[in-house]
Amino acid sequence: MRLIFTTDSGESVQRSPWARAWRKIVKGANEILAKNGKEEIPAGTTLHDLRHTYASLLIRHGESVKVVQKRLGHSSAAVTLDTYSHLWPDSASTTRLAVEQGLGSILQGTSQGTPHGETQGDARPDGATEGLSDAA
Repeated sequence: MRLIFTTDSGESVQRSPWARAWRKIVKGANEILAKNGKEEIPAGTTLHDLRHTYASLLIRHGESVKVVQKRLGHSSAAVTLDTYSHLWPDSASTTRLAVEQGLGSILQGTSQGTPHGETQGDARPDGATEGLSDAA
């Protein structure tokens, strides 16, 4: 297993020492931020919060679920979606637009409706309307 952060002896970093180091990093960062009149990192912010922020930024900037999955090291895209699907934009309007653009010329005049609410498809090709039910 390849580890990103290790102890001096090459072992994996345990949560407690890393959490202490993280708190010191946040404290130092907040001193710099405060000196420059910037918003400070909220107290209690964890490394896990940083991970979620990273994922959220990737999603906000249009990265695919596969890219986010790989960056976070998730075992599958399903794991990524289970956690972050609420952050991807709703695609209802974009899919509707894609269909309208793709089928626009076919849809023109076929189901647009008339002033009386009938669609132009209510008549037979010969112009007759007998035998057509309202249920169709």
